[in-house]
Amino acid sequence: MGFIINKQPHGRHVTTQRPIVVSARVVSSATAAYVHFRCKLFIDSDDNNNWIDTGVEFNAYSNSSNGVYEANVAEYCRQYITEDKQWFLDNFCNNNAHMYRRRFYVQFNPVFLTTANTLEIDYDQPKNTNTFYAYPLNTTTTDVLSTNDDYVRIDFFVNNGNNGSGLTWPSSAYNLPQTNRPDGLCVNVDQGFHWYNFPILNQPVKTRIGRTKVIALKDDTVIGTFIVYNYDFQSHHGTIPIHQHPYMLEFWYALQNSGNPTGVLYDASGNLMADEIILQNDLVDITTLAFVRGLPHIRYRLCNTADCGGKNTETFIFRNMRGAFDSFMATGTKKKSVEVRGTTFDRHTQFNRNVSDKFDVLRGQHSTTNLWIDRNDTFSVFSQPVTTKEAIWLEELVSSPQVWVVRDIAKYGITNPVQQSGLQAIIIDKSSFNIYSTEDNVHYLEFKYALSENVQTMKM
Repeated sequence: MGFIINKQPHGRHVTTQRPIVVSARVVSSATAAYVHFRCKLFIDSDDNNNWIDTGVEFNAYSNSSNGVYEANVAEYCRQYITEDKQWFLDNFCNNNAHMYRRRFYVQFNPVFLTTANTLEIDYDQPKNTNTFYAYPLNTTTTDVLSTNDDYVRIDFFVNNGNNGSGLTWPSSAYNLPQTNRPDGLCVNVDQGFHWYNFPILNQPVKTRIGRTKVIALKDDTVIGTFIVYNYDFQSHHGTIPIHQHPYMLEFWYALQNSGNPTGVLYDASGNLMADEIILQNDLVDITTLAFVRGLPHIRYRLCNTADCGGKNTETFIFRNMRGAFDSFMATGTKKKSVEVRGTTFDRHTQFNRNVSDKFDVLRGQHSTTNLWIDRNDTFSVFSQPVTTKEAIWLEELVSSPQVWVVRDIAKYGITNPVQQSGLQAIIIDKSSFNIYSTEDNVHYLEFKYALSENVQTMKM
């Protein structure tokens, strides 16, 4: 009995948040009848076609007599989007691609009923689906993400090359970034230099590279422009985070221009000259540098801690609903509360019998001591005024499964203050989230969070 792969994944790039249905179809008959198929999930361990068996096995069944056996693999793929250790290292060159997506294929193996009425899996004639990249990208029922007007495919999120979904490929005007972040928000120039980015999901085309025109503004007036090129668009399958921090844009430019500075973002003394940046992204021919296709753009402000709330400033990094990472600089008010709990017990104090025959006490010794102590630090944030669009976007921060705050950390051997920062994991109290709105459609957000790792207390 023969079979073929009947339904491939519905694109080169798919989301784990919607069904990923693959199927096999029986095309000929034989003495032994197929009962169902045993499927195995394979994963590319290092993005270099080094495929390994995940050990995940599941069955594909048919609910009709058409000989088609289906399986939904979305739930299995979702488990392999993990936290890469490179994400936490203070080095922008580290690859954290596995936090955005993983590459898979599904193997079908027929299961047949033997003459002894037992089930047997035939691993000798497997057939594999096409490979696909899976992302933790949420879609909504109001999204239109393909020329078929559906929200299961993610064609419009795929930039540069087409998604291979079999549908008409639209113009770049329909392409989307992997974020809902509105224009005009702040990037904190004082810390967290490589966690601020504008994520674009890429299907590479060998003859194209990315070009970013950086437009620097001061008081809404253009003070200079420069161009940097991104060769990842030529070869990288998946999310490409385009740097937003001016320090990284300067570094990016210097790498491509013999170490020379832009002369646009910082002056000779290292002082920031711009207060706003526009990133105009597009794709150009690798040889002629002629324009080929557009990419999403973004405009944002540059803010420092002292001018934007001082000690009350908090910068949050969080996984957004589109599966990438966003940042939000809160400049309202912040309060901290500390809850300490514990249990004490009584014990006998010791007597000093070495000095005299008297029962002298050891003055100052504890007769009541702590059995255990637990400390919980809770932080309350009340945001600056935000627009309606920003308030809707910030709902993603509160519901995000992965959130961090950027903290100043005096790292050994690091002299650049921009690099003296790190991430601290937090858990947001979902029940504490409130939005306060005015008649002028100005909104204020309030929520609380606790540290993922509580402040340690002494154990004796």
